[in-house]
Amino acid sequence: MDSNSGRPVRATVLSAGAWSLDSHLPTLAADPRVELVGASSLRADIRAAIAARYRIDVVEDWQDCLAQQPDVVVVSSPPVAHVEQVTAALESGAHVLVEKPFALTAADADTMVTAAGLHDRALLVGYGWSSTPIFLRARQWVADGRIGGLEFVQSHLAVPIRDILAGGGDGGWGAAIASDPRTYSDPAVSGGGARAVSMSHQLGLVCWLADQRFAEVAAALWPSDGIESHVAATATLSGGTLVSLACGASHPVDTRPHWEFTLYGSQGQIELDTIAGILTCTDRDGVVRDTGAGASAAYDSGGPTTALVDTALGAAVPTGMSGDLAAHVVAVTEALAVSHMTGVRHPVGERGGALEQTEPSVEVGQVAKATPIGDPGHRP
Repeated sequence: MDSNSGRPVRATVLSAGAWSLDSHLPTLAADPRVELVGASSLRADIRAAIAARYRIDVVEDWQDCLAQQPDVVVVSSPPVAHVEQVTAALESGAHVLVEKPFALTAADADTMVTAAGLHDRALLVGYGWSSTPIFLRARQWVADGRIGGLEFVQSHLAVPIRDILAGGGDGGWGAAIASDPRTYSDPAVSGGGARAVSMSHQLGLVCWLADQRFAEVAAALWPSDGIESHVAATATLSGGTLVSLACGASHPVDTRPHWEFTLYGSQGQIELDTIAGILTCTDRDGVVRDTGAGASAAYDSGGPTTALVDTALGAAVPTGMSGDLAAHVVAVTEALAVSHMTGVRHPVGERGGALEQTEPSVEVGQVAKATPIGDPGHRP
Protein backbone atom coordinates (compact mmCIF):
# COMPACT_ATOMS: atom_id res chain seq x y z
CA MET A 1 0.00 0.00 0.00
CA ASP A 2 1.35 3.40 -0.91
CA SER A 3 1.75 6.12 1.69
CA ASN A 4 0.93 9.72 0.95
CA SER A 5 3.85 11.78 -0.31
CA GLY A 6 4.01 14.47 2.33
CA ARG A 7 0.47 15.79 1.86
CA PRO A 8 -2.25 15.46 4.51
CA VAL A 9 -4.38 12.34 4.56
CA ARG A 10 -7.82 13.33 3.25
CA ALA A 11 -10.53 11.89 5.50
CA THR A 12 -14.30 11.63 5.56
CA VAL A 13 -16.92 9.98 7.77
CA LEU A 14 -19.96 8.24 6.31
CA SER A 15 -23.26 8.17 8.23
CA ALA A 16 -21.85 10.10 11.17
CA GLY A 17 -23.83 9.82 14.37
CA ALA A 18 -23.43 10.20 18.12
CA TRP A 19 -20.35 8.01 18.33
CA SER A 20 -18.63 9.77 15.43
CA LEU A 21 -19.37 13.14 17.03
CA ASP A 22 -17.63 12.02 20.22
CA SER A 23 -14.86 9.88 18.72
CA HIS A 24 -14.04 9.67 15.01
CA LEU A 25 -14.46 13.31 14.06
CA PRO A 26 -12.52 14.82 17.02
CA THR A 27 -9.71 12.31 16.49
CA LEU A 28 -9.40 13.10 12.80
CA ALA A 29 -9.65 16.85 13.34
CA ALA A 30 -6.93 16.80 16.01
CA ASP A 31 -4.48 14.74 13.94
CA PRO A 32 -1.96 17.07 12.21
CA ARG A 33 -1.48 14.46 9.50
CA VAL A 34 -5.14 14.66 8.46
CA GLU A 35 -7.31 17.01 6.41
CA LEU A 36 -10.97 16.44 7.31
CA VAL A 37 -12.75 17.05 4.02
CA GLY A 38 -16.34 16.01 4.69
CA ALA A 39 -18.96 13.87 6.37
CA SER A 40 -22.46 12.60 5.75
CA SER A 41 -25.55 12.04 7.87
CA LEU A 42 -29.24 11.52 7.21
CA ARG A 43 -30.10 13.64 10.25
CA ALA A 44 -30.27 17.40 9.83
CA ASP A 45 -29.36 18.06 13.48
CA ILE A 46 -26.18 16.02 13.18
CA ARG A 47 -25.24 17.66 9.88
CA ALA A 48 -25.64 21.08 11.48
CA ALA A 49 -23.61 20.11 14.55
CA ILE A 50 -20.70 18.76 12.47
CA ALA A 51 -20.69 21.70 10.06
CA ALA A 52 -20.69 24.23 12.90
CA ARG A 53 -17.89 22.53 14.79
CA TYR A 54 -15.54 21.60 11.95
CA ARG A 55 -16.42 24.06 9.17
CA ILE A 56 -16.65 21.31 6.55
CA ASP A 57 -19.26 20.26 4.02
CA VAL A 58 -21.69 17.78 5.55
CA VAL A 59 -24.05 16.10 3.09
CA GLU A 60 -27.05 13.84 3.31
CA ASP A 61 -25.96 11.36 0.62
CA TRP A 62 -22.86 9.40 1.66
CA GLN A 63 -21.94 8.75 -1.99
CA ASP A 64 -21.22 12.48 -2.39
CA CYS A 65 -18.44 12.09 0.19
CA LEU A 66 -16.72 9.44 -1.92
CA ALA A 67 -16.81 11.79 -4.90
CA GLN A 68 -14.27 13.91 -2.97
CA GLN A 69 -11.76 11.04 -3.39
CA PRO A 70 -10.70 10.75 0.27
CA ASP A 71 -7.67 8.70 1.26
CA VAL A 72 -9.41 7.25 4.32
CA VAL A 73 -13.07 6.67 5.09
CA VAL A 74 -14.74 5.91 8.41
CA VAL A 75 -17.97 3.97 7.94
CA SER A 76 -20.08 4.69 11.02
CA SER A 77 -23.46 3.44 9.78
CA PRO A 78 -25.41 0.60 11.44
CA PRO A 79 -24.35 -2.92 10.36
CA VAL A 80 -27.22 -3.23 7.88
CA ALA A 81 -25.56 -0.62 5.65
CA HIS A 82 -21.93 -1.71 6.07
CA VAL A 83 -21.48 -3.96 3.06
CA GLU A 84 -22.72 -1.35 0.58
CA GLN A 85 -20.78 1.56 2.03
CA VAL A 86 -17.57 -0.32 2.79
CA THR A 87 -17.28 -1.92 -0.64
CA ALA A 88 -18.01 1.41 -2.34
CA ALA A 89 -15.37 3.17 -0.24
CA LEU A 90 -12.79 0.48 -1.00
CA GLU A 91 -13.60 0.63 -4.71
CA SER A 92 -13.09 4.40 -4.61
CA GLY A 93 -9.49 3.80 -3.50
CA ALA A 94 -9.83 4.65 0.19
CA HIS A 95 -8.56 2.76 3.21
CA VAL A 96 -11.54 2.03 5.46
CA LEU A 97 -12.38 1.79 9.14
CA VAL A 98 -15.84 0.35 9.81
CA GLU A 99 -17.57 0.17 13.15
CA LYS A 100 -18.63 -3.05 14.79
CA PRO A 101 -20.69 -5.21 14.57
CA PHE A 102 -18.92 -5.75 11.25
CA ALA A 103 -21.76 -7.38 9.29
CA LEU A 104 -25.19 -8.94 9.59
CA THR A 105 -24.05 -12.13 7.88
CA ALA A 106 -20.82 -14.01 7.28
CA ALA A 107 -21.44 -13.68 3.54
CA ASP A 108 -21.49 -9.87 3.82
CA ALA A 109 -18.33 -9.96 5.92
CA ASP A 110 -16.59 -12.05 3.26
CA THR A 111 -17.69 -9.62 0.57
CA MET A 112 -16.02 -6.71 2.36
CA VAL A 113 -12.78 -8.57 3.11
CA THR A 114 -12.59 -9.78 -0.48
CA ALA A 115 -13.10 -6.22 -1.75
CA ALA A 116 -10.23 -4.96 0.42
CA GLY A 117 -7.90 -7.54 -1.07
CA LEU A 118 -9.10 -6.93 -4.62
CA HIS A 119 -8.43 -3.18 -4.37
CA ASP A 120 -5.30 -3.49 -2.19
CA ARG A 121 -6.77 -1.27 0.51
CA ALA A 122 -6.61 -1.56 4.29
CA LEU A 123 -9.81 -2.63 6.06
CA LEU A 124 -9.98 -2.05 9.81
CA VAL A 125 -12.80 -2.72 12.27
CA GLY A 126 -13.37 -0.74 15.46
CA TYR A 127 -11.99 -3.26 17.95
CA GLY A 128 -10.31 -0.59 20.05
CA TRP A 129 -9.75 -2.75 23.13
CA SER A 130 -6.85 -4.45 21.36
CA SER A 131 -4.92 -1.15 21.53
CA THR A 132 -5.45 -0.86 25.31
CA PRO A 133 -2.16 -1.22 27.26
CA ILE A 134 -3.53 -3.79 29.73
CA PHE A 135 -4.55 -6.13 26.91
CA LEU A 136 -1.38 -5.48 24.91
CA ARG A 137 0.69 -6.52 27.94
CA ALA A 138 -1.37 -9.68 28.50
CA ARG A 139 -1.04 -10.67 24.86
CA GLN A 140 2.72 -10.20 24.97
CA TRP A 141 2.97 -12.46 28.00
CA VAL A 142 1.05 -15.19 26.17
CA ALA A 143 3.16 -14.78 23.02
CA ASP A 144 6.38 -14.88 25.07
CA GLY A 145 5.36 -18.20 26.63
CA ARG A 146 5.28 -16.74 30.13
CA ILE A 147 2.50 -19.16 31.16
CA GLY A 148 3.45 -22.01 28.83
CA GLY A 149 0.99 -23.45 26.36
CA LEU A 150 -2.45 -21.85 26.60
CA GLU A 151 -4.98 -24.42 27.81
CA PHE A 152 -8.09 -22.61 29.08
CA VAL A 153 -9.50 -19.06 28.87
CA GLN A 154 -12.24 -17.65 31.08
CA SER A 155 -13.71 -14.35 29.91
CA HIS A 156 -16.50 -12.23 31.35
CA LEU A 157 -17.73 -8.91 29.92
CA ALA A 158 -20.37 -6.72 31.55
CA VAL A 159 -21.68 -3.59 29.82
CA PRO A 160 -24.53 -1.14 30.61
CA ILE A 161 -26.56 -1.67 27.45
CA ARG A 162 -29.73 -3.36 28.68
CA ASP A 163 -31.80 -0.19 28.16
CA ILE A 164 -30.56 0.52 24.64
CA LEU A 165 -31.20 -3.10 23.62
CA ALA A 166 -34.78 -2.50 24.73
CA GLY A 167 -35.04 0.58 22.54
CA GLY A 168 -34.33 3.36 25.02
CA GLY A 169 -31.64 5.01 27.11
CA ASP A 170 -28.01 5.41 26.24
CA GLY A 171 -26.31 3.20 28.82
CA GLY A 172 -24.88 6.20 30.63
CA TRP A 173 -22.81 7.15 27.61
CA GLY A 174 -23.99 10.75 27.85
CA ALA A 175 -23.80 11.71 24.18
CA ALA A 176 -24.95 15.22 23.34
CA ILE A 177 -27.20 13.88 20.57
CA ALA A 178 -29.23 10.73 21.21
CA SER A 179 -28.81 7.61 19.09
CA ASP A 180 -31.55 6.16 16.93
CA PRO A 181 -32.84 3.28 19.11
CA ARG A 182 -33.19 0.93 16.10
CA THR A 183 -29.39 0.80 15.88
CA TYR A 184 -29.42 -1.60 18.83
CA SER A 185 -32.99 -2.80 19.33
CA ASP A 186 -33.82 -3.99 15.80
CA PRO A 187 -31.97 -7.22 14.83
CA ALA A 188 -32.53 -6.42 11.15
CA VAL A 189 -30.33 -3.37 11.71
CA SER A 190 -27.92 -4.47 14.45
CA GLY A 191 -27.52 -8.19 13.74
CA GLY A 192 -28.55 -9.15 17.27
CA GLY A 193 -28.41 -8.03 20.88
CA ALA A 194 -25.49 -8.48 23.29
CA ARG A 195 -24.10 -11.23 21.05
CA ALA A 196 -23.44 -8.78 18.22
CA VAL A 197 -23.25 -5.39 19.93
CA SER A 198 -20.86 -6.25 22.80
CA MET A 199 -19.68 -9.83 22.45
CA SER A 200 -18.13 -9.03 19.07
CA HIS A 201 -15.41 -7.19 21.04
CA GLN A 202 -15.02 -10.19 23.33
CA LEU A 203 -14.76 -12.78 20.58
CA GLY A 204 -12.19 -10.69 18.75
CA LEU A 205 -10.11 -10.23 21.90
CA VAL A 206 -10.07 -13.95 22.67
CA CYS A 207 -8.81 -14.73 19.17
CA TRP A 208 -6.22 -11.96 19.37
CA LEU A 209 -4.95 -12.85 22.85
CA ALA A 210 -4.70 -16.56 22.09
CA ASP A 211 -3.56 -16.14 18.47
CA GLN A 212 -6.14 -18.79 17.56
CA ARG A 213 -9.59 -18.88 15.94
CA PHE A 214 -12.80 -20.48 17.16
CA ALA A 215 -13.43 -24.04 15.98
CA GLU A 216 -16.80 -24.80 17.61
CA VAL A 217 -19.17 -23.21 20.11
CA ALA A 218 -22.09 -24.06 22.40
CA ALA A 219 -24.28 -21.20 23.59
CA ALA A 220 -27.36 -20.15 25.52
CA LEU A 221 -28.99 -16.72 25.17
CA TRP A 222 -31.32 -14.86 27.53
CA PRO A 223 -34.05 -14.17 26.74
CA SER A 224 -34.32 -17.21 24.54
CA ASP A 225 -35.94 -15.30 21.68
CA GLY A 226 -35.83 -11.70 20.47
CA ILE A 227 -32.98 -9.37 21.41
CA GLU A 228 -30.72 -11.14 23.90
CA SER A 229 -29.30 -9.31 26.93
CA HIS A 230 -27.01 -12.07 28.18
CA VAL A 231 -24.93 -14.80 26.55
CA ALA A 232 -23.21 -17.81 28.08
CA ALA A 233 -21.01 -20.00 25.90
CA THR A 234 -18.25 -22.56 25.84
CA ALA A 235 -15.93 -23.03 22.91
CA THR A 236 -12.89 -24.80 21.55
CA LEU A 237 -10.25 -22.82 19.67
CA SER A 238 -8.31 -23.99 16.64
CA GLY A 239 -5.27 -24.82 18.77
CA GLY A 240 -7.29 -26.89 21.23
CA THR A 241 -7.65 -24.21 23.91
CA LEU A 242 -10.94 -24.37 25.84
CA VAL A 243 -12.91 -21.16 26.39
CA SER A 244 -15.69 -20.15 28.76
CA LEU A 245 -17.50 -16.92 27.79
CA ALA A 246 -20.09 -14.78 29.56
CA CYS A 247 -21.46 -11.47 28.33
CA GLY A 248 -24.02 -9.50 30.33
CA ALA A 249 -25.89 -6.30 29.50
CA SER A 250 -27.06 -5.27 33.00
CA HIS A 251 -23.89 -3.56 34.23
CA PRO A 252 -24.69 -0.40 36.27
CA VAL A 253 -25.31 2.70 34.17
CA ASP A 254 -22.47 5.26 34.22
CA THR A 255 -19.96 2.46 34.82
CA ARG A 256 -17.33 1.63 32.24
CA PRO A 257 -17.33 -1.87 30.70
CA HIS A 258 -16.03 -4.55 33.06
CA TRP A 259 -13.61 -7.07 31.61
CA GLU A 260 -12.41 -10.13 33.52
CA PHE A 261 -9.99 -12.58 31.94
CA THR A 262 -8.12 -15.54 33.36
CA LEU A 263 -5.80 -17.32 30.95
CA TYR A 264 -4.55 -20.69 32.20
CA GLY A 265 -1.37 -22.15 30.73
CA SER A 266 0.72 -25.24 31.36
CA GLN A 267 3.19 -23.22 33.46
CA GLY A 268 1.05 -20.49 35.04
CA GLN A 269 -1.83 -18.10 34.60
CA ILE A 270 -2.69 -14.48 33.80
CA GLU A 271 -5.44 -12.63 35.66
CA LEU A 272 -6.92 -9.40 34.31
CA ASP A 273 -9.67 -7.20 35.75
CA THR A 274 -10.23 -3.75 34.24
CA ILE A 275 -12.35 -2.37 37.08
CA ALA A 276 -10.06 -3.54 39.88
CA GLY A 277 -7.02 -2.62 37.80
CA ILE A 278 -5.51 -6.08 38.16
CA LEU A 279 -3.03 -7.64 35.76
CA THR A 280 -0.83 -10.41 37.14
CA CYS A 281 1.26 -13.23 35.74
CA THR A 282 1.60 -16.09 38.22
CA ASP A 283 3.54 -19.34 37.88
CA ARG A 284 2.23 -22.78 38.86
CA ASP A 285 3.72 -22.46 42.34
CA GLY A 286 1.69 -19.32 43.02
CA VAL A 287 4.60 -16.92 42.69
CA VAL A 288 3.64 -13.63 41.03
CA ARG A 289 6.18 -13.08 38.26
CA ASP A 290 4.83 -9.79 36.92
CA THR A 291 2.11 -7.34 37.92
CA GLY A 292 1.75 -5.34 34.73
CA ALA A 293 2.14 -2.15 36.75
CA GLY A 294 1.19 0.96 34.81
CA ALA A 295 -0.71 -0.84 32.06
CA SER A 296 -3.82 1.30 31.65
CA ALA A 297 -7.26 -0.27 31.21
CA ALA A 298 -8.81 2.94 29.88
CA TYR A 299 -10.48 2.60 26.49
CA ASP A 300 -9.05 4.89 23.81
CA SER A 301 -12.06 5.62 21.61
CA GLY A 302 -9.82 7.23 19.01
CA GLY A 303 -7.44 4.28 18.77
CA PRO A 304 -8.98 2.63 15.69
CA THR A 305 -9.33 6.01 13.92
CA THR A 306 -5.66 6.79 14.50
CA ALA A 307 -4.73 3.29 13.32
CA LEU A 308 -6.62 3.95 10.07
CA VAL A 309 -4.51 7.05 9.41
CA ASP A 310 -1.37 5.09 10.27
CA THR A 311 -2.21 2.45 7.66
CA ALA A 312 -2.77 5.11 5.01
CA LEU A 313 0.76 6.26 5.76
CA GLY A 314 2.23 2.79 5.33
CA ALA A 315 1.76 1.01 8.67
CA ALA A 316 0.43 -2.54 8.82
CA VAL A 317 -3.18 -3.16 9.81
CA PRO A 318 -3.21 -4.01 13.54
CA THR A 319 -3.94 -7.71 13.94
CA GLY A 320 -6.56 -7.00 16.59
CA MET A 321 -8.52 -4.73 14.24
CA SER A 322 -8.29 -6.56 10.92
CA GLY A 323 -11.21 -7.20 8.62
CA ASP A 324 -10.24 -10.85 8.45
CA LEU A 325 -10.55 -11.17 12.24
CA ALA A 326 -13.89 -9.34 12.17
CA ALA A 327 -15.22 -11.66 9.48
CA HIS A 328 -14.32 -14.63 11.66
CA VAL A 329 -16.14 -13.00 14.58
CA VAL A 330 -19.28 -12.69 12.44
CA ALA A 331 -19.06 -16.40 11.65
CA VAL A 332 -18.74 -17.14 15.39
CA THR A 333 -21.69 -14.86 16.11
CA GLU A 334 -23.79 -16.86 13.65
CA ALA A 335 -22.62 -20.15 15.15
CA LEU A 336 -23.60 -18.99 18.65
CA ALA A 337 -27.15 -18.28 17.46
CA VAL A 338 -27.44 -21.63 15.69
CA SER A 339 -26.14 -23.48 18.75
CA HIS A 340 -28.67 -21.73 20.96
CA MET A 341 -31.53 -22.48 18.60
CA THR A 342 -30.61 -26.13 18.00
CA GLY A 343 -29.30 -26.98 21.45
CA VAL A 344 -26.10 -28.55 20.12
CA ARG A 345 -22.48 -27.52 19.70
CA HIS A 346 -21.89 -25.92 16.34
CA PRO A 347 -18.78 -25.61 14.14
CA VAL A 348 -17.45 -22.26 13.04
CA GLY A 349 -16.67 -21.93 9.36
CA GLU A 350 -13.55 -20.48 7.84
CA ARG A 351 -13.85 -16.70 7.83
CA GLY A 352 -17.28 -16.04 6.32
CA GLY A 353 -19.81 -18.16 4.49
CA ALA A 354 -18.18 -21.54 5.03
CA LEU A 355 -20.32 -21.98 8.14
CA GLU A 356 -22.50 -25.03 7.52
CA GLN A 357 -25.87 -24.75 9.19
CA THR A 358 -27.32 -27.92 10.66
CA GLU A 359 -30.83 -26.56 10.19
CA PRO A 360 -31.06 -24.29 7.14
CA SER A 361 -34.48 -23.06 8.24
CA VAL A 362 -33.06 -21.47 11.38
CA GLU A 363 -32.92 -17.69 11.11
CA VAL A 364 -29.60 -16.57 12.58
CA GLY A 365 -30.59 -12.91 12.33
CA GLN A 366 -33.18 -10.93 10.50
CA VAL A 367 -31.51 -9.48 7.42
CA ALA A 368 -33.18 -6.53 5.75
CA LYS A 369 -32.35 -4.07 3.03
CA ALA A 370 -30.47 -1.01 4.25
CA THR A 371 -33.00 1.07 6.14
CA PRO A 372 -32.19 4.80 6.36
CA ILE A 373 -30.93 5.45 9.85
CA GLY A 374 -29.26 8.75 10.50
CA ASP A 375 -27.52 8.03 13.79
CA PRO A 376 -25.63 4.83 14.47
CA GLY A 377 -24.09 6.01 17.74
CA HIS A 378 -21.76 3.03 18.18
CA ARG A 379 -20.21 2.58 21.59
CA PRO A 380 -17.21 0.62 22.87
